[in-house]
Amino acid sequence: MQIEILTLCRDAIIDTHTLIISGIGRTNMFIGKTLPVKITLSVVLKIRFETGDGGKHKLELSLKDADMQPVIINGKALGEVKNINVQIENSSLAYFHIGKYNGVLFEKPGDYCFELKVDGETMGQIPLYLRQKI
Repeated sequence: MQIEILTLCRDAIIDTHTLIISGIGRTNMFIGKTLPVKITLSVVLKIRFETGDGGKHKLELSLKDADMQPVIINGKALGEVKNINVQIENSSLAYFHIGKYNGVLFEKPGDYCFELKVDGETMGQIPLYLRQKI
């Protein structure tokens, strides 16, 4: 199993078997004039499963703070858990996932990251930096 894409962007869609990503910036920094600030973004994931990787897998995508603690927004941890059943017909299979986060209210600036776990093992992280304009 290999992570081919893990990125933040403005939006993404899956059209038939094609992943279309819009608005990948050069940095993962958001600057708000005032806080709290609402941010809309998507997290895009593409995993390549190879022969032998078939079967059930648990994907966890969660937003963490600088201390790697879950970010709680409106009383719940921001992120998602997805159980998938991978059936490989040829030599490999690409799996796409888009996590859409619309109008997420951040109370304070800081260093954050989206962490990806597959079957409980951390497979990648993508940083998100939130700064207040002075």
